[in-house]
Amino acid sequence: MDLAALNRQLDGGDPQAALVEALARLPGQSGRERVDWLLFIARCHGVIGSAVPALQFALEARVLAAGIGDARAQAEATLLAGAAHQRVDGHGAALGCFTEAESLLEGVEDDRLRHGLFRRMGVVCSILGRHDEALDLIRRSIEILPADAPEAERLASRNSWINACTRRIDAAPQDEAARRESCGAMLPELESLVRDAAAAGNRRLALLAEANCGSLLVKAGRHDEGIARLEAHFARLAEAGLRTEMGAAKGSIGKAHLAQGRHEAAIAALREALGHLEGGSVQFQRDVWDAIATAHEALDQPREALAAVKAARALEKGISDTAATMDLEKRQLRSQMSRVTAEFARLADEDALTGLANRRAGERALADALADPGNAPIALLFLDIDRFKGINDRHGHATGDRVLRECAHLMRQGSRARDLAARWGGEEFLLLLADADLARAVEVAERLRVAVARFDWGTVAPGLVVTLSIGIATSRESPAADPAALVALADRRLYKAKEAGRDRVVAG
Repeated sequence: MDLAALNRQLDGGDPQAALVEALARLPGQSGRERVDWLLFIARCHGVIGSAVPALQFALEARVLAAGIGDARAQAEATLLAGAAHQRVDGHGAALGCFTEAESLLEGVEDDRLRHGLFRRMGVVCSILGRHDEALDLIRRSIEILPADAPEAERLASRNSWINACTRRIDAAPQDEAARRESCGAMLPELESLVRDAAAAGNRRLALLAEANCGSLLVKAGRHDEGIARLEAHFARLAEAGLRTEMGAAKGSIGKAHLAQGRHEAAIAALREALGHLEGGSVQFQRDVWDAIATAHEALDQPREALAAVKAARALEKGISDTAATMDLEKRQLRSQMSRVTAEFARLADEDALTGLANRRAGERALADALADPGNAPIALLFLDIDRFKGINDRHGHATGDRVLRECAHLMRQGSRARDLAARWGGEEFLLLLADADLARAVEVAERLRVAVARFDWGTVAPGLVVTLSIGIATSRESPAADPAALVALADRRLYKAKEAGRDRVVAG
């Protein structure tokens, strides 16, 4: 099954099966295709609600995308990482990811990803109670979504919009009549979402939206319509195994009966709701018990009413205990996710073979060192292993890898903690010396050249000889503080060393 088919399976409401298939296919993937599979697996974990693995796969995709220079995939992975942080209420970390994704998208023409960025930022703002800002962001996400974008993304944005509107209604200081009117005004949009989700084959979203329609009818004061809608829909919720939604539906039915003065019917529906909510939301169960108490009081049944009140108060204590436990669990998850993020940040800047900084980290360090005119002078050593292709051809690539690692080790030994050694690519290395003039750079380069030449390479492979050619440039030779110009100057001097016979240092 290819990724397109698995995406349809995911949108059709079977994320676990899609995840299992994707994980089985991942080992055979490489390059850009592997990035796509990693992104899909991160998305599956997100839908299932597994925040830590969602973050791990998203960050692995981001590291690989950065390595192949794919800014679009990097931005998508960063968005998925932010969504993972959202799931454990790490809204600050989520917004940090979204800001980074926005920066990555500056040079990328991809309105679909910008749509995802605005929508996710809108959801965070909605949860944090910044309702107007949330609605503006989600509206922008809908406006820029390309016409050929997958229908699932359009439906997700509409659902986010409706949820944000509902949160704003619930939070607004208005009387009951105004609240009912606001809820009624939302119904056409929700009805439309139900129809379109069903037509697109997004069964789970269609079921949830249909149940929300019934509950919104009750909130709008159209009690009998809401009851009829929810009763007709209940079997479909049961068939899909959506127990929480079944409990919510019966709870809304019970509250509608209560509002109409049908107290015995209310009690029956509310008690059925409790059966479906067992092990679910403690707060919702407390609200149901309070409604049961109200119904028993109206029927002049004080003993039953008191028992319901006691059950509600016991759950109230449980809410406090559960909230504390959940907060601790989320803190632990956020701590674990911080460690995952830190580890992937390290891997993103590290060359896997040698353990040195990679080219991206080297470029960043060089730019930072040159950015401040008040910084001490720096020296740049550009190094190349002489005749490395011949080493690979005669002794094999495993020996070539060993040579790269040993040279990296000698570079670390011959430099200070504040210096930076990086693998630039292939057999080329860069050594950035902090607070070093030309004389100091030549001294370090000669010492390193000699160390490599005198190393006992026979222990690696019989007859193996390894030497280095090194070109040097200093920041004082680059008045414009241009990193690329400084590297180019060191590179030219490296090739002068090659032309002069190799195994030497050229500094001017």
